[in-house]
Amino acid sequence: MKPAATPAFYRVVVNHEGCYCIWPNDIALPTGWRPIGFSSTAEVALNQVGELWHQRISQPGADNGDR
Repeated sequence: MKPAATPAFYRVVVNHEGCYCIWPNDIALPTGWRPIGFSSTAEVALNQVGELWHQRISQPGADNGDR
């Protein structure tokens, strides 16, 4: 049996809690997740998630765990 091919492109998705993730372009999203409109290679998509997370925790009033 051949191993599954690694997807070439991933989209950045977000859920209702504001959690970001990457998901293969050719696989349907699970319930509760929506695309944000960004798609690229896994590495670039993960970098985008990192940027979005940094923006989120840098916003005044954001719940960034500093309690």
